[in-house]
This record gives sequence, C-alpha cells and structure tokens, in this order.
Amino acid sequence: MPMQPTPVQFPGAVPRAVLSTRQIVWGLFFDPAILFFLQRERWWRGFRVMAAFALVTGLALGGVRFPTVWTAATEWSSWLGREVGTIHLTHGELAWDRPKSLPYTTRHRGWRLDFVPAQTVFVPPLKKGPETRGVWISPNRVNAWYLMAGDSPMVLPVLANHKIWGVLDADSLWPAGLRLSGEDLPRMVRDGLIVALPFFLIQQAVGVLLQVFFYTALFAFIPVFLRGAGSGGGFGSSFAFYCFASVPPLIVAGVYSGLGLPFLEYDTVFVLGFVVYLFLAARGVRREQAEPDE
Repeated sequence: MPMQPTPVQFPGAVPRAVLSTRQIVWGLFFDPAILFFLQRERWWRGFRVMAAFALVTGLALGGVRFPTVWTAATEWSSWLGREVGTIHLTHGELAWDRPKSLPYTTRHRGWRLDFVPAQTVFVPPLKKGPETRGVWISPNRVNAWYLMAGDSPMVLPVLANHKIWGVLDADSLWPAGLRLSGEDLPRMVRDGLIVALPFFLIQQAVGVLLQVFFYTALFAFIPVFLRGAGSGGGFGSSFAFYCFASVPPLIVAGVYSGLGLPFLEYDTVFVLGFVVYLFLAARGVRREQAEPDE
C-alpha cells in the first residue's frame, strides 16, 4: 500500500526554495530522506524530472535491445529466404516459389510458420505446440501472432486488403513484377531496420514513460482517495511526491531489464524497487529525526 507523504522538518535542513534540480536529483539517489522535503513541490516539476529520466532510460534500453533485434531479424530472414526461394506480388497478392504444396507448417527457433492457400480463414492459434509465436501466411493475408499469459493470442495483421500494417499500400512499396530472391531478403530486412531504428528508440522511450506514469499516478491517487481530496496538498502534492520517488526505481528497473535477466518484467522490478525506496526514505527520516541538534 503506497504510503501517505507526511510533512517533516529536519534540524538544519536547507530550505526547499533553494534546492535546484541538480540538488534534488543528487538527494534522491544518495539521501532518500530528501523525498519528504519535496511533497510540496509543484507537480509539474516532479513530472518533468520523472519524465526526463524515464525517456532517457527508455532510449538507453532501446539502444541495448536493438542489437538483439537486429541479429534475430537478419538471422530469421536468412532462414525464411532459404525456405521460400523467391517472393513477389501478383495483382496485390503474395506469391512464393516454395512450398508448393499447401498447407505447410515449418518451425525455426521457437517460431511457427503456417503457409496456407488463398482465402483460408484465419483461426487464432491456441496451444498447438511448443511455440508461443509465429506467422500465418496466405497470398492475401499475413498475420503475426504471439501467445500471452493464459494462451490468449495477440494477433498483428501484417498484410491485409493490400495494406501493410493496415496503413501502407503494398503495391506502392512493392511494385508488381518485382521478385525478391531469398538472398535479397536479409538485405531488405537490414535496410528496414536501419530506417526503423529511430522509431524503435522512440517506442521504447515512450513505453517506459507510460509504464512509470501509470504506476506513479496510481500510487499518488490511492492515499488521496482514501483520505479525501482535501487532505494535505491534494492530488498535485501526492503526485509530485511519487514522481520524485519513482526516479531511482525506474533506473534500477532499466538496468535489470537491460541486462536481460529472466523472470521479472520491467514494470514488476519498478514496483518492487518503488516500495523498497519508500521504506529507505522513511528510514532516513527516522534516522535524521533521531539525531540530536548540533
């Protein structure tokens, strides 16, 4: 349960008004007790500090993860190129050299590929085998899928109704008659990854920011809701407090996620670190208050 920030005053403390952003950030990492001085800061200042660290952490995570994406995509595209031989579009429909006999299913490194005839109705995959992800390919539709918790599939339409990702016109990106050999497929994927790099980094940064913002706003709302909107400084004060409190945990979660350690996702590590950090801040308050005045 998130704690309700309680006003405290330490002997000999520096007044809040003179604390710069640099001093606040330093204190958050090396003197967690400073957190209780910041509950009356403007909510936008806390959000600005939190957002800056979340975006930088997300960009760093994207930079760490991208080489893995690059290696997996190029290796996977090389294998796919050897499987299909040549790929081309005919009247807006996908065609390939192999396999000739459909339906056909093959597997590679935990991926399941299903080649099916045209006009085959796509059925969301359930637990058909050990694979938890795959691609379902027909001449007029390509779907990527991923089994989440509880065997519920997430389906992403890659190609449908002559549209790529539902937005880009397939014929304009892939002119009729253009035959892409299996050897060319990895090069095409590499070129696409280079173009997609800025968008990948932005997606990672925004993803971290949204996760941190969600939990921060939730933690800030709980004490206000339980004690009434008029308690203390209201939601703005609580939100500022938890924005500042989220900075060290989001860095810890970013390091954990960047190392690729198993078992825990970014948001799980963030929440655990958030709770631990609040206890550290509270312990720092008790230690400061127990020290005699000089």
